[in-house]
Amino acid sequence: MGKSTNNGTVTKVEFFNGTTLLGEATSHTNNTYKYVWGCVPAGTYTIKARATNNRGVMFTSVGIVITVGNNNVTQRGMSACKGKYLANIIPNAPQINYNTYWNGVTAENSCKWGPVEGTRDQFNWGGADVSYNHAKNNNMMFRYHALMWASQYPSWFKNLSSVTEAREEALEYMTAVAQRYPLTDQVDVINEQLAGHQADNPVFERLLGGTGSTGYDWQIWVFTQARALFPNTKLILNDYGLENNTSKINSMLGLVKALRDRGLIDGFGTQAHCFNVDQTSASQLKSAVDLMATGGVPVFVTELDLNGGTDSENNNTQQENSYKTHFPVYWEHPAVAGITLWGYITGATWRTGTGIMSSSGTEKPAFTWLKNYVSGRTSVGYPACSTGACTSNGELPKVALTGPANNTTFKAGANITLTATASDADGSITIVEFYNGTTKLGEDATSPYSFDWNNVAEGNYKLTAVASDNSGNKVTSAEVTITVGNPRTQLIKNGEFDQGTTEWEIQNNSSASGTMTVITNGNMSGTNSLKICPATPGTAEWHVQVRQATPITEGKNYKISFLAKADVARSMIVSVQQDADPYTTHFSKSIDLTTSAQLFSLEFNATVTDAVSKLKFYVGNNSTCIVIDKVEMSEGNFQLTAEITNTGSTTICEGSSVVLNANSGTGYTYQWKRGDAIINAANSASYTATQSGNYSVTVTANGQSVSSDAVEVKVNPTPPLPKVTSPVLYCQNEGATALSANGSALKWYTGSSNGTGVGTAPVPATGAPGTTNYYVSQTLDGCESSRALIAVTVNSLPLATISASGPTTVVEGNSVVLNANNGTGLSYKWFNGNTQVGTNASYTATTSGNYSLDVTNGAGCKSSSAPTAVTVNPNQPSVITINAPVSNENIIGDVITYDVSVDDPDGTIAKVEYYLDAQLVGSSNSSPYIFEYKNASPGNHVILVKVTDSNGGVTTSNPVSLNVSVTTGIFSGGYKVFTGIVPNPSSEFFNITSNMAIKQLRITNIYGAEVEVLNDIPADQTSSIGQDLKGGTYLMTIEYASGSIEVSKLVKLQ
Repeated sequence: MGKSTNNGTVTKVEFFNGTTLLGEATSHTNNTYKYVWGCVPAGTYTIKARATNNRGVMFTSVGIVITVGNNNVTQRGMSACKGKYLANIIPNAPQINYNTYWNGVTAENSCKWGPVEGTRDQFNWGGADVSYNHAKNNNMMFRYHALMWASQYPSWFKNLSSVTEAREEALEYMTAVAQRYPLTDQVDVINEQLAGHQADNPVFERLLGGTGSTGYDWQIWVFTQARALFPNTKLILNDYGLENNTSKINSMLGLVKALRDRGLIDGFGTQAHCFNVDQTSASQLKSAVDLMATGGVPVFVTELDLNGGTDSENNNTQQENSYKTHFPVYWEHPAVAGITLWGYITGATWRTGTGIMSSSGTEKPAFTWLKNYVSGRTSVGYPACSTGACTSNGELPKVALTGPANNTTFKAGANITLTATASDADGSITIVEFYNGTTKLGEDATSPYSFDWNNVAEGNYKLTAVASDNSGNKVTSAEVTITVGNPRTQLIKNGEFDQGTTEWEIQNNSSASGTMTVITNGNMSGTNSLKICPATPGTAEWHVQVRQATPITEGKNYKISFLAKADVARSMIVSVQQDADPYTTHFSKSIDLTTSAQLFSLEFNATVTDAVSKLKFYVGNNSTCIVIDKVEMSEGNFQLTAEITNTGSTTICEGSSVVLNANSGTGYTYQWKRGDAIINAANSASYTATQSGNYSVTVTANGQSVSSDAVEVKVNPTPPLPKVTSPVLYCQNEGATALSANGSALKWYTGSSNGTGVGTAPVPATGAPGTTNYYVSQTLDGCESSRALIAVTVNSLPLATISASGPTTVVEGNSVVLNANNGTGLSYKWFNGNTQVGTNASYTATTSGNYSLDVTNGAGCKSSSAPTAVTVNPNQPSVITINAPVSNENIIGDVITYDVSVDDPDGTIAKVEYYLDAQLVGSSNSSPYIFEYKNASPGNHVILVKVTDSNGGVTTSNPVSLNVSVTTGIFSGGYKVFTGIVPNPSSEFFNITSNMAIKQLRITNIYGAEVEVLNDIPADQTSSIGQDLKGGTYLMTIEYASGSIEVSKLVKLQ
């Protein structure tokens, strides 16, 4: 009681037939509370006991199904009436005198999972039926051994791939057992799960859910399913090796307490085999059982066999002594509810020496002692006693609930007076108690008996009056049903599938096929949900249908609700249909399913009464699996309601909509409003809202009109585009940064529409030239803007190359022209090392260095050339020799003749310049370098020569000093020639002297007529000419012996 907390002492135990209180007991003998239900009418009853402790905590036992007939019951077994069952096993068939000695049955092997379902989904119930039917037909207790055991289980089970699949198979087996053997008194839910007891225990742990947060997750799951499947069967945890091992007992108690605190266990099972018990003393055994009893649930001895520690059939003394020592400890312990022996025929038990009678009926001493011991126990009236005449604690009282009348309807919140009559023929009525179901409402100890039940909430109520007499007898009146308000009655059983597929069936029509399976990972409501998979779906929805009986009544209102989803979006039809010819459909609705769970609510009013109608889910014509959960179908009086449900959020974005759905029903009409304004043509069960406002719907049916509560729809405006900078320009291979925009909750896309946005801004790639468009939106108030364009352009890099116009190794004074590649819109920067030296398309390099070029195109993208090395070597000076005039020479006349020899060691002569007194007077560009300077003024002069070589170098000669003497006359000078004519002009004659021989001298007048000739004038000879010439101007032509000719002017004065 009270689980691990709120524990206390039991104050009373109440006994019920179904929900009807029979009586109670407040005292006990060895924790056994007794109530006699006298003179029970024939019928089948489910008896439960509810204990209450001093802290008000209540716990209700599992049910025990009993059948009361009109014939006496035959007494069974040696322990009949002795307070505890003494049972045995049936190997393949009952053995000799079975019904004489035993009053309980366990199948030795045929109820283990392996023998039942050795081939997956093929069940062999033959052996199990033998044991169950023997117990049922002979009024014996039946134990099912066992559901989950890591031995003698199907070999295919360990090869399953997932927990889901394994649980489905385990649940399928347990469900089959529960449905086939409903009168099972006890079931070993898990057998031998303690560590090391079965090598394959880890297989069950892994496949059924592991240890989890509780340490016992898989065991708790198994017991949870068993509790749902076996509501009237005691659930037992069974194991061996306990009596001589307290650590094993404590280990088992850990699980027992975890199950007990969840209301999932009814018994601690100890197998009590000879190898654990025979060598244990009586005191040690009692201490072990005392420890087992601390689990707070009864102890069941499930497989007792003793051989006195001697594995031989010749062990009479040892075996008898062991029975005498150990059996009374079990039987007399108040926590032990019953004992099962594991075989009794010698030579036919699983352990040598444990049989107690031969197959011919010869008893071993241990058996004789056992019979005498049990026979000597006090009779307490159960179990398996023969019955006789009806007995009770005197005459039973009589009671009737007289008010209110059956099937009366009250308004919600009404004050209702309950009245009863009660009498007792052989005594007196001590009290009359008034109940709603099992809930006590009040009491009255004096007649007339009544109780005022005030402010009663809406609902359906089942009222009874319980009369007690002075002998302790209690009698419950006939039940009275009343209705307060318009409550609804739930028609669906097991709508959350916590009891597996109980109450549900699948029907496959027209050669279609499908399966329904309870799953635990459906993510719906609670733990379980139902998965329906059409394997061969047929050609119509009704070809595969899952259904449950739901009778309907004319004029009643029915509401259907459920959760549903599909593996892939599909439709499903929900119908309420007559399940007999002509299969009239009373209601049908097609719904659209998505992969997410949706709650569907449907409603209709029945126009006929149909006791065989069923709620049906049509899933044929499509092979997609469907999952349903939380299925409800409630019945109520017709009462029109108006409700709005929306298919999505009622806060939407501009341009979007939300569908508002009104509840539907047969003959319903609708009018939608926005605020107080009627919406024209909005007369359907749904309305698509696109504007902000408060929407309501007025529903009219069956003469009633009801308006719904308003649903506010808020339409948020579309946000503006986020602010962006576009285009974004990069040069090829330039390092890029993530794009940016100003906005809220940005989403980035690769297209102007469609696609999925991401929250991380992209980083553009710059490896290839071209333009890539990126798009970004912002979200405000849940609404997403249109997408702003960011164009990212990657511009090509320009070419950057240098070509030299000549050798890149030159002599100082020379240069090399470096040329950049040409192109439209290009700009240039020339560098010598790191120093910028130019900005034109070419650059003349005159100094050594590594020249490079940056070329920038119109997009601002820059490329740098590879460096070009230029080497400028120092220039060697030219060698100048002035042959004439010589230093300090006296020159007669006004002609100075320069005679120069020039040589250049690292180039050629480009130019020779002649200077007189630091003034440039002439130049030569080629050899010979001879220059005559005429009209030199008399006096001292200095000459020099400057030579420019092909490298641009300039060399200056040493200066040469000279003197020029001049008289009146003509003086001419050339390369190695000097001729003088004086005076000139002259009034008499002219004297001529030359340092070179003259071949001929001719004088002509201005008309070209020759007037005088002289021939062969020796060198350095002075000759007189022109004595006979008249005044005037004449030309004198001198032809030298060398072949040169010189012309001079003569002037003869009058």
